[in-house]
Amino acid sequence: MSQVKVPSAEMLLQEHALFTQPVNIEELAERLAIGVKYEPLDDGFSAFLLIKDGNATAFVNSEHHPNRRRFSLAHEIGHFVLHHKKGTRDHIFLDKNLSFYTRKDQPSSSNTNPAMEKEANVFAAQLLMPEKLLKKYITKHDLDITDEFDISRLAIAFGVSEQALQIRLNVLNLAVPNF
Repeated sequence: MSQVKVPSAEMLLQEHALFTQPVNIEELAERLAIGVKYEPLDDGFSAFLLIKDGNATAFVNSEHHPNRRRFSLAHEIGHFVLHHKKGTRDHIFLDKNLSFYTRKDQPSSSNTNPAMEKEANVFAAQLLMPEKLLKKYITKHDLDITDEFDISRLAIAFGVSEQALQIRLNVLNLAVPNF
């Protein structure tokens, strides 16, 4: 059985001419034919992806901070790219309490599992903070990634939270986490 090749986050951005900072995540959703709706969601829900009759819509909690909404949408794009099986007409990716690391002791009310959640989170981080763009920006602006001001400046430039940025820099071995 052959395995379907999944594009990397960077490849996806390159294919859609969106490899710029900050990444226009809404434009990427549009180009992937994912509708986006910002609505107040029940407590504990950041977003979910609904595929009905073959049409995908990401519902994002409008009451969350803009950076959180961007990450939530990127996360749902991750589910679409990584976990949605083409030809499936109806499916829901329901992520309760979206977090950077899914707790194993927390019961899940979704059809996703901790491994899928982690994959979608990693993909979202790669989409919003591509390694090449981060390194280019850090070098161009001569940033000290151990300095709180420069971390804040970098997070603003990429439209992400400082926590998400710190995790990404740590994963890339560019910085030591300070949280």
